[in-house]
Amino acid sequence: MSIAKNNTVTTTHKTNAFVQPIEALENRQMMSASVPHVPAFLPADVQQATVHANKSHANTNHGASNGTLSTLTLVRTAVVLPPPTIKSVTTTVFVEPKTNWDVTQWHNFSSNPLFNGGVPSPKDVAQGQVGDCWFLATLAEVAKTDPYRIESSIFERADGTYDVYFHTSPTAMIDEHVDGKLPENKYGSLEYAKLGQGGCTWVAIMEKAFTYFRDRSSAPAYSTIAGGSAMESMKDLGGTPSDLLPQVHTGQDLFNDVVWGLVFNTSMTVGTRNSSWGPLVGEHEYSVISARVYNGVQQIELRNPWGYNPNFTASANYDWTNDGYIWVNASAVLPQLDEFVTAAM
Repeated sequence: MSIAKNNTVTTTHKTNAFVQPIEALENRQMMSASVPHVPAFLPADVQQATVHANKSHANTNHGASNGTLSTLTLVRTAVVLPPPTIKSVTTTVFVEPKTNWDVTQWHNFSSNPLFNGGVPSPKDVAQGQVGDCWFLATLAEVAKTDPYRIESSIFERADGTYDVYFHTSPTAMIDEHVDGKLPENKYGSLEYAKLGQGGCTWVAIMEKAFTYFRDRSSAPAYSTIAGGSAMESMKDLGGTPSDLLPQVHTGQDLFNDVVWGLVFNTSMTVGTRNSSWGPLVGEHEYSVISARVYNGVQQIELRNPWGYNPNFTASANYDWTNDGYIWVNASAVLPQLDEFVTAAM
């Protein structure tokens, strides 16, 4: 799924074929510059000076006497300093990912909280101008079913930078070390993933780190995360996903699978086909929230990673707010789906 908010993006399914064990903390998005400081010191030569003092005395009381010439030799040796200790001062310089033409500046949000109230929430997810709905819907879903998985995937350092961990296999991870700068457009708004509740940054920072991780053979860019499947993003967060859609033949099948997924606290997302009909956006990924039978109709609650639903009407939305949550008829929405991904995290 590759729909960006208010932006049509051509779907490009990419496969991250890179597999390797966990790497060191500093990855290719960083460069180190060593600046030695060498103190000046005196030359190590030895200087020698001879001073002669003529001590001839005329003693009229005792008669003349031969003058006595005393020779005083003074040797001055320059202080030889020990070899200086050269200390290397290392400065980490981050290469920011490439952005689209609308970005005019980078703003450092490292002073913002990573999580609102210390806990990630699906409501923190609000997509921006890149088609990574498949990745953000997965973040929202995992924040709902296994918030500790998110908390253990991103850490803030004392210097205001972040370590973000993605899986190359269920047992191997890569640490992407990024700073807290996020791209803003000419209107002063974040161009890509927005800040979450209370101004929290975990979604935007993880999205930024993903631009380094997904295609490590090229320079990091937000364009490289457009287009994909929750099958990929679930693996990247350490899950073992399956696409159940080929086994779903009726709305009853879909509803039953969602109910069982909720019982076992399984992460679930659905992706839509390239169509604009129905209550859902075409070529878009949604996280699965809940299920119910309402007036005899089996319904599934979904959440749009945009953080709102287009053509919203309060009567059609959950809790009478337009925060991306929407109830859909399981039977009516099934023909619009092209994937139904579940994962044990």
